[in-house]
Amino acid sequence: RGMWNETKHMFQKSGFSLRPFYNGLLPTLYRDIIFGGCYTSLRLEFHWYTASSSSSSPEYQWCGNMLAAAAATIVSGPFNFVRNVQYGTKTQTEAPPVRDVLAKLYRDIQHKPTWGEKWAHAQNRLRIGWGTMRVAVGMAFGHFVYDELMWLYEEHKFKRKQQQN
Repeated sequence: RGMWNETKHMFQKSGFSLRPFYNGLLPTLYRDIIFGGCYTSLRLEFHWYTASSSSSSPEYQWCGNMLAAAAATIVSGPFNFVRNVQYGTKTQTEAPPVRDVLAKLYRDIQHKPTWGEKWAHAQNRLRIGWGTMRVAVGMAFGHFVYDELMWLYEEHKFKRKQQQN
């Protein structure tokens, strides 16, 4: 099925409601705001800390970006979980509210008998693992490329200014 046919199908199946088109919107916003705030603040804090020491090399910046992205992914993970639950909601039914999904997740974790089982359940439900590493490496690589391109741009701008003088 193409995109337009799927859109028509979802609209008809929901009883001509727009609900299925904004399922997951609120937890996506929460997730992205939390991720962005956490990532940016941790990244800047790490860079500020390493700039004041002798360890401000690109390798340390790369590690700082990776750690910030991994931490931000873990902190925003519960809202990604809610988003996935809401996306999985059938077209005809209303998606469960963010608070209800998070409360159920918390109860499910608390019902596990040992700390290890609680951690394993949380890790499994929040998908902490390879996906977290993929985000961390991807964000660090993206910032590396951005920083390199900005450096090249500034160098080019400086040379053009020198040529004009």
